[in-house]
Amino acid sequence: MQDPHEAPFPSMPLNVLQGVDVDYSLPLDEIAPLLARLSRETAEDEGRYVVSNEIEIESRIAEQRMESDELLASVEKIGNVSKLTCPDCHGALWEINDEDILRYRCHVGHAYSAESLGEGQTQMLEIALWSAVRALEEQAVLARRIVERARKAHHDRAVRIFEKRVHEAEAHGSMIRQLLLTAEKADTVEPVLQTVTTDGYVPK
Repeated sequence: MQDPHEAPFPSMPLNVLQGVDVDYSLPLDEIAPLLARLSRETAEDEGRYVVSNEIEIESRIAEQRMESDELLASVEKIGNVSKLTCPDCHGALWEINDEDILRYRCHVGHAYSAESLGEGQTQMLEIALWSAVRALEEQAVLARRIVERARKAHHDRAVRIFEKRVHEAEAHGSMIRQLLLTAEKADTVEPVLQTVTTDGYVPK
């Protein structure tokens, strides 16, 4: 695996080193020559370790060599369904029975470590928040148009109702937008989300 000191995202190889005993941790330009050399060598204990059924199942899942029903049944054999969903396909995630690393798979075959799943959830949250901003802005535009027509028709009650909706949509959209822009400056949305109170406060 790549040496964490030169990796663009050091946390990824560091997490592996913390959970698994690795044989090599090398600079990127040394990995290919090592793999080429190792592929030509015969391991002394080759054949001593039988590939477990779980690894065989995961290999087939990763290679998409299963029909849907078989894939679903196979995932259930190697893990337990969790309360989490896949950031990519939004299907249920199974927590894999692995003593070394906390990791997950969905029935489609997407795989995550706990750390990569957290990153995927953060990205999914950011997309959802930007979608909320867009929806609120569109709601304000529509409500404003209704106010214009209601005012011309002298429907005062409708004017009051939809003017309130305009103000609420603009306020909520502005709050979420400010949250996201603050998060961009902090390089992640999670710490900023933790500072938002139930009163709707967003840090300046």
